Amino acid sequence: MKKDFSWFPVKIHTNEDGSYWAEFLSVPVFTQGETLAELETNMQEALLCYLDSLLKNKQRLPITIVNKSPVYA
Repeated sequence: MKKDFSWFPVKIHTNEDGSYWAEFLSVPVFTQGETLAELETNMQEALLCYLDSLLKNKQRLPITIVNKSPVYA
């Protein structure tokens, strides 16, 4: 499955130890990973868990979805 986060803007940060963490800018989702590949996998999982919880609780997505590329800090 292709990992496409373009509908949910995300900012990727580098920690002092060389690992990474990401914050989605339009939804309350954060995650981390030792490598960029692991971070991408964790980003997908975290975002899907958040969206799944909205569906299960019959809540609306509380944002306007925009098409943006990732921002690297």
